[in-house]
Amino acid sequence: MAKEKISLKDVDPLLLFGRLDTTRRLFAQKYQANIILRGNTVILYGESDRIFELKLKILEMIKKSNAKYIVPTIGETVDLGGGVLMKFLGPVNRRYHGTKSDENNSSIVVKITYGNISMLFTGDVELEAENDLVGWRGELKSTVLKIAHHGSRTSTTSPFLDRVAPEIAVISSGSGNPFGHPSDDTIKKLVDRNINIYRTDQNGTITLLTNGTSLKITTER
Repeated sequence: MAKEKISLKDVDPLLLFGRLDTTRRLFAQKYQANIILRGNTVILYGESDRIFELKLKILEMIKKSNAKYIVPTIGETVDLGGGVLMKFLGPVNRRYHGTKSDENNSSIVVKITYGNISMLFTGDVELEAENDLVGWRGELKSTVLKIAHHGSRTSTTSPFLDRVAPEIAVISSGSGNPFGHPSDDTIKKLVDRNINIYRTDQNGTITLLTNGTSLKITTER
């Protein structure tokens, strides 16, 4: 079978973490994908046993490219340039074992800050990881929260949501998906707190632009 080439030259930085299915799709492992990385920063994190072999393969590809790569520590802040900072808040527990989904809980959690605007990206974290993240207290407060795990009822616990206290929530979920994402429970929590909600299943592509002072949001529909 011919090898498929995936160009990531316009992606900077690229975050890779412990979600096996997502990582496999991204790199089209079944097609023995070649990875082309040109001057980008690749950030690897997570120690899920199921993806360890795949992680090594990706790391080998990265080393053969011109890309930098970072294996961050929790609490580390990376300067993305132009006043944009990215701080790693999770996974707090480097190896989750015995949770409903160790892979989901091993998601990278980052807070990106530019001036007075901040955005918290939570991957697919669930109850256990959110409970650990609550320990960051004031560090979690963010203007925008990317709702975890497509708005599943296994995520967005009340204590975590109250710590983040976002003005805006963004939910990435496919229209008519078979999992029922986002859950009614999650939506109710957001509505009860008067948080503005944007959903890809209803709004299509969601674009957030900021100058560090104000935030402009546009949607496909």
